Amino acid sequence: MLIALALSGCGSDPGSTEGTFESAMETCRVGDDPADVRIDDGGRELRINNKGTSDNSGIPLDGVWCLLAQLEVTEEIIDRMITTTGYDGEQQGDWGAYTVTWTFFPPRGLDVFVRR
Repeated sequence: MLIALALSGCGSDPGSTEGTFESAMETCRVGDDPADVRIDDGGRELRINNKGTSDNSGIPLDGVWCLLAQLEVTEEIIDRMITTTGYDGEQQGDWGAYTVTWTFFPPRGLDVFVRR
């Protein structure tokens, strides 16, 4: 499963989100494997691969929830992610200046993309 998050950051470049992502990854102790968690798109996107039922790689849901909490995703969006099923297709939500999209399919896990 792949989750991608893009939020305003606190890196050295005022427009960069990389510092925020790196801080969240460090706090949650995830990101050792770029196939699991990585920063993309010039620091504007964080991709998180959640381990589904058929995956050989990915982080557990505890790591996903930790990252989302560190990035201050709203409770309403978290609630919607938790209740998403494989039949729901791509879902979307907004908070502040951000848009998040996600899908869920048990064998692949929860794929989430948050963009600034």
